[in-house]
Amino acid sequence: MRRVLLRAAIIAAASAALLAAASSVTAAAPAGPAKAPRPGQWTRVTFADLQIITDIGLVRGPNGVLHVMWADGNDGAMVVRDTPILANGTVGKPVPVTGHLLVANDPDATTNGRTMYAFWNQLPNKGNASGTAVASWPAGGHGWKVTSVQPTQLSSSDYTLGAAAGPGGKPWVAFVDNGGNGFEVWHVGHPTRQIAVPGCCAYQAGFGVDSRTGAGWLAWYSNATNHTGIEAQRFTAAGLRVGAAIRMPGSHIGNNAVSTEQRTTATGLGHHLPGVYLTYVTGWPAVKEVKLIKLGAKTATTIASSPGAGGTTLAADPSGRLWVGWYRSSPSPVIWLRRAGSGASKFGPTIRLSLPKGTSTLWKIYLNAQAKRVDVVALVSIGHHAAYYATQVLPPR
Repeated sequence: MRRVLLRAAIIAAASAALLAAASSVTAAAPAGPAKAPRPGQWTRVTFADLQIITDIGLVRGPNGVLHVMWADGNDGAMVVRDTPILANGTVGKPVPVTGHLLVANDPDATTNGRTMYAFWNQLPNKGNASGTAVASWPAGGHGWKVTSVQPTQLSSSDYTLGAAAGPGGKPWVAFVDNGGNGFEVWHVGHPTRQIAVPGCCAYQAGFGVDSRTGAGWLAWYSNATNHTGIEAQRFTAAGLRVGAAIRMPGSHIGNNAVSTEQRTTATGLGHHLPGVYLTYVTGWPAVKEVKLIKLGAKTATTIASSPGAGGTTLAADPSGRLWVGWYRSSPSPVIWLRRAGSGASKFGPTIRLSLPKGTSTLWKIYLNAQAKRVDVVALVSIGHHAAYYATQVLPPR
């Protein structure tokens, strides 16, 4: 079964059409509003000429500013940028992190509490190295600085990269390589490791870390025969693989599964709370349920039934409470959210969130949770243009 390859071809064709239609649009930076937007009000975060497969990274600094990391441009002139969003939701202007690169793909970012880290895969332009670039912004610093480029394999059509804070303040990074037959897994400060999977292909790598034990979990969507669905592999704090990969219960029916179109988000709870959590959808050919699972457990919790959803994601707030989000792409795109009352349990009522006016298709959503609100960043198409927009949502009373 190679549905994902077909889906990728459809996405590529749609992206080309969007880019062609947007070629006459000046890629001006979105201006920040004069005052903080109200919850539910959307503000554009990126240029309006993105491909519909563009992924982003989110990381919140010690001062409460959320940094949206993204790459744009055409091959030979791609730039990694950072759009800051204040804690009250005010969106600032994008700031370039790099000069022109031949290729820069889908950054992700994380923090150890004091220093922020961003990662992306790049191919050489004049004077640039090939591999996984590392940028950092220490507490008290004044911007991003590209500190190194780790030599890594870049041999896959899936460019999604996942990053997470790790033990000893050293992040984890993972992405698909070996033509889709495995992963490159790197615990910064240690050698990179190539992890094989049983068959082609793996997609949409994400990484989460248990804040109590330091153990990491790599999660992904698999299209391999007899391994279709959402899978995850555990790693020790030292970076060693533990046992075989596990497949999420209900994430497949035979050799069929609903494919994911964004990073497979896994997260720990922080504050030395145990566990790494993952959301995913069940059902085929239509989505039946949205599930939440503590990785390593045999059963999952149902977050929503028959939602008509196409994808899901999650984030933990500073107290370790989870927000889970899921969405319908089209027609009538919509996002739903639920917040846990404590930890990863006792979820409150569902919040329905409308998209920016004129949205025809919703492609991806990502969350970053504060103590009393959650930032939602969504990739949408409005007319012939695709861009990320941001808003905030308050928890239900």
